[in-house]
Amino acid sequence: MLTICPDCDLAQEVDELQSGQQAQCVRCKAELAASFGDQLDIALAILLTSAILLLLMNVFPLLEMRVQGVSRQTTILGAAYQLYLQDMAPLALLVAFTTVIGPLVEIILLGMILLPVKVARFERASTGLVNLVQNIRPWSMVEVFMLGVLVSLVKLAALAEIITGPALWACAGLIVTMSFLKAMIRPEDLWVWSRKDQP
Repeated sequence: MLTICPDCDLAQEVDELQSGQQAQCVRCKAELAASFGDQLDIALAILLTSAILLLLMNVFPLLEMRVQGVSRQTTILGAAYQLYLQDMAPLALLVAFTTVIGPLVEIILLGMILLPVKVARFERASTGLVNLVQNIRPWSMVEVFMLGVLVSLVKLAALAEIITGPALWACAGLIVTMSFLKAMIRPEDLWVWSRKDQP
């Protein structure tokens, strides 16, 4: 398969790799491709895990705050809605887009690309979908939201009793799984997988 080196732009042929093998550029020794055995199956498993964690993150409470016997809890979308009610619509939209919509769209798009590659014999993945994944990834910022929540928890701990909800732990898990997905599912991998005949 003709491959262009991401570092020096040298075009070169790369043979199909066996499990555990890696191809390097003949000029600059940059990694061109790697075979991790059942990488596609692992990516699909992590993708499904990410979808479940995203669902849990948006269904269950993020945290509960108790002050003088009064208890209040909220979800991520509930927090965004409260920002909207306080005349901070742009911030509410940003929170909703970067923590809910962005990751959801990325997971759906990756599923639309990987599932047909796994169950069918498509010649190649859709160029538009691959490009859309690359464009939406910078807007998926669950880790930034998590950092903001942790800073808020530290500041609020002196004022009230804070109880972390299941959504906070789901959010932490989602950060890990999304990081794995970004490391495993590179654009060049999508093209390689889409050109292979699946059994």
